[in-house]
Amino acid sequence: MQHKPTSHKKPSKKVQRLEKKTEQKTDRTQFIARPFQFVRDRERVERYHTEVVVSQNDLWRKLSLLPNDPAETRRILRNRQEGAQFVAQLNRMTIQREGHALMVETVHGEPAGYVFVTETIDPLSMDKIGILGELFIEDSWRNQGADTFALQEAEKWLLARGTHIFQVFVTKTNVEGVNLYQKNGYSIIDYRMIKRIPTP
Repeated sequence: MQHKPTSHKKPSKKVQRLEKKTEQKTDRTQFIARPFQFVRDRERVERYHTEVVVSQNDLWRKLSLLPNDPAETRRILRNRQEGAQFVAQLNRMTIQREGHALMVETVHGEPAGYVFVTETIDPLSMDKIGILGELFIEDSWRNQGADTFALQEAEKWLLARGTHIFQVFVTKTNVEGVNLYQKNGYSIIDYRMIKRIPTP
């Protein structure tokens, strides 16, 4: 029996676009989000929060041309029990439904990160707005759609509560963060201005 020769014809541009869309869809659906559970997730969120604070401190000190030592920052945070205090507050807020935290994982159960949001009344517009408190993604899952997934899942919770305006504070030198939020429809509408007076 003769076999039909295998064709090596290059796929059409339409087929290539379809394949690309399928790959992107697979990337977006490889993560799941579940509600924060205090006993199960306490240590993980303590670590995430510590790294968020260290990163923010690093960006701020570089912007201010100040010396920085991430290891020393971690030591100070550990001595202050910053992570434990934050998680206790987060747990209280989620119980009282004043905020919402989601643990982001792969479909295989690998930790990928977390996101925490709250609500408040904007003092200028008097609108109810959602505040993105923290968003952390593990290094191994960055630039793979986990950040966008986490952000969109948090927004779904806010939308379900009737909140349609979202706000996030981000340092301008945090290029990765700025790009993420702009990609997801956020716009820069304000500036924070600082004047530093040298000490004698």
